[in-house]
Amino acid sequence: MLKFFILIIAVTLFSSEVFYYEFGEKVFLSKLPISKSSTSDIVYYKTRNGSRIGVSNKILVKCKGTSEVCKKLFDMKSILKVEKISNTISLVTIEKDADIFEISNILSQKDEVAFAHPDFIKKKRRR
Repeated sequence: MLKFFILIIAVTLFSSEVFYYEFGEKVFLSKLPISKSSTSDIVYYKTRNGSRIGVSNKILVKCKGTSEVCKKLFDMKSILKVEKISNTISLVTIEKDADIFEISNILSQKDEVAFAHPDFIKKKRRR
């Protein structure tokens, strides 16, 4: 019985980890606290190697065929808007409180999708 509870706790802890795929490898993230005075829609995360990344509520999706092939995939409840960028690439806007990594990972696992990843916000740097 004790082994069962340990297994349940382990599954709960590890199943809630946030990640995205970069070059076929999982990159695990931990959410950074949001400032109460922040008016930005950007949510920041920290990777295990200490890099800070931000994401908005948009996902970049490339279909293996034309974007019409992926149209039926965009009928998910959390998807608010789809903007066609090219014949194969779309920018998908999701609800602000939806889990962007979960939705992008679900989309990326579909056969019709070449890739799907959050629209990462890069930090401005001086040259």
